Amino acid sequence: MMSPRIAARLLVAVASLGGVAALAVPASAAPAAATGSCFFYDNQNNQPGACADETTNYSQGDVGIWNDPNNPTARLATGTAGQVFKTFDYVPTGQSTTCTNGATTTYWYHGTDLASGQTGWVPDCYLNGEPS
Repeated sequence: MMSPRIAARLLVAVASLGGVAALAVPASAAPAAATGSCFFYDNQNNQPGACADETTNYSQGDVGIWNDPNNPTARLATGTAGQVFKTFDYVPTGQSTTCTNGATTTYWYHGTDLASGQTGWVPDCYLNGEPS
C-alpha cells in the first residue's frame, strides 16, 4: 500500500500540472523490511523498488557504500553511525550480507551519503530502520 505521504506528493504534483489523473496504487507492496515510503512500482523482472527521496541514518560505524548490490566489489565510501543516507530505490534480492550487528539481509538501498556526497548501495541492516 502506498504511504499517505507519497500519495499526497503525487496528488500535489498532478494538481500543480493542471491535469487530472487517478493515482496508481502499486501492484504489490514490499515486505515489512521496506515498507512505508519505499515501495514497488512493478516487481516483475526483479525491478528495483522506489523510495520517494527519503532519508535514514547509519546505525553503525564503518558502513561500506558499495558499487553494486548483487556483486559488491568496490567500496566507494564509508558511512559513520548517525550520518544521513538519502535513499532513492532498493532491491530486495541483492547479495546476502551479514552486518556487524549479526543481522543478515538481501535488501540493499541505493542512495547518497550526505556527508561525503558519494552515491552507492548499502545493506539495510546498516541503516536505522526504514527510510522515512
